[in-house]
Amino acid sequence: GGINGTTTTDLAAYGATPGSAGTSAVISASLIPGAGSGASCVPDLTIAKSHTDPFSRGGTGTYALTVSNIGAASTSGTTTVTDTLPAGLTPTAASGTGWTCAIVAQTVTCTSTAVVAGSASFPVISITVTVAPSAPSSVTNSATVAGGGEINTANDTATDLTNIVSRADIAVAKIASSASVLVGSNVTFTITAHNLGPSDATGVQVTDLLPSGLTFVSAAAATGAYNPGNGVWTIGSLASGASTTLTLTATVTATGTIRNTATKTAETEIDPNLANDSASVTITGQPTAGLPGPPSGGMAAPTLPSPGGGGNNLVLLLAAMAGAMGLLFLRRRGPRIAVAGLVAIVGLTTILVPLSASPVARDSKDAGHYLTPAQVADVQRFGKPISTIKPEIGVRVATLHPANGPVIPDRLRIPALGIDTRIEPVGLTSHRLMDVPANIWDAAWLRSGVKPGAPGQAVIDGHLDSVTGSAIFSDLHRLHPGDRIYISDQTGGELTFRVTALQVEPLDGFPTLRVFGPAQGRFLNLITCAGHYDAARRTYDHRLVVFAELL
Repeated sequence: GGINGTTTTDLAAYGATPGSAGTSAVISASLIPGAGSGASCVPDLTIAKSHTDPFSRGGTGTYALTVSNIGAASTSGTTTVTDTLPAGLTPTAASGTGWTCAIVAQTVTCTSTAVVAGSASFPVISITVTVAPSAPSSVTNSATVAGGGEINTANDTATDLTNIVSRADIAVAKIASSASVLVGSNVTFTITAHNLGPSDATGVQVTDLLPSGLTFVSAAAATGAYNPGNGVWTIGSLASGASTTLTLTATVTATGTIRNTATKTAETEIDPNLANDSASVTITGQPTAGLPGPPSGGMAAPTLPSPGGGGNNLVLLLAAMAGAMGLLFLRRRGPRIAVAGLVAIVGLTTILVPLSASPVARDSKDAGHYLTPAQVADVQRFGKPISTIKPEIGVRVATLHPANGPVIPDRLRIPALGIDTRIEPVGLTSHRLMDVPANIWDAAWLRSGVKPGAPGQAVIDGHLDSVTGSAIFSDLHRLHPGDRIYISDQTGGELTFRVTALQVEPLDGFPTLRVFGPAQGRFLNLITCAGHYDAARRTYDHRLVVFAELL
């Protein structure tokens, strides 16, 4: 017989030993399922579910399911886990050591026959899902466990609230049709916005406001529209994995380096990678014969002067000093030391004398005279000798009088700065830059350009300084709008110009068209160096331009 209808076979399953014939087996009711309040020697399964929040629309996510046996007895038979994913999440893979998993539509089923002791857990089940682009902002996922020999089903279900957001990585790329463009010619930039996902993007904007040195010509957007006034390219929506392009055509108006940058400036979604939101491209504006580059008057390292010049005198002075020191040395030392001293003197003379034989450039304004050491230090880096001797202007003509038309400039007067100097005609260097005057106290007129007083823009440049100190245009920055500039030719015919503006421009991206290009009116532009001295390039990094108009 048994207890509560349990057979001896059932009793044996619970560890009872049947008594002798005619004797009832007696076991604790706590060992029998459902008997009394105890049932502690049976397995009891629970399930827990977790993930890393939030999931991203268009991306993937992973749930971790852990089945634990919190009972006192080991599991037996088959344990089954069922997880039906909510709308917006599609299961794509499921696995776990010792588990056999299958996916049918939205439902994942995993089974295991493993025996898990009490207070232990099954290996974790991992379920990978894809998140639909239209998934709601939050979903609740539920999973259940069954079997394993358990009798308590009250704790067999776990729920997991999952938040879902949109993340869209917008990458910006940019290329130019050419890295080197002649001033006055066009260049085309192609800007690409690529949605690297995982989510679709909305409210996308990319800003590319053309910098100084580029003048807008046209734009063609594959998606949205471009506003040349503020540089905003309004793209709007961009699906995950999709790309769109904008082509910008601009005229190059400046010489030197011109850097153009495009940057993503708006997006509704979260951007998980901000490092690729901006792209830049650099082009070089090349001067032409009609539109030269700004003057560049960098200084080269000094060379040694030639015989007859100041350098030769320096050598003789050094030799004389060495000789005097040698004689004094000989008188105070014995014969052996004296011999050593004489050898040193002869050696020094041998070194100094050949050095004095190196020729140097002559002053092109004063042929036959060698430059002084200070003048030698002012040789331009492109090889042009620059004189630092201040010329005497004197009285060029008996009387200055108003010119009847354009003039070939010979004399420059700026009373506000106390300037009264001669003007040299200059051309272009081998690099198609406006040349500079051969004397730091002269000004120079670009003879291939416009004559002062003729329609267009006449250009005159001058040095800011040199290694010896100030030069003719050292105070040019002190001019003010309204100040007068006087240009006269060799006959005394004089034109009066009124200063209208002063502008400091970078050497890289110098506004060539603005300074040298055609214009409606009769203008005069003065140029000199400004900004900071760049030792590597041996020139200043900016130029000061004084704009003036004919009265």
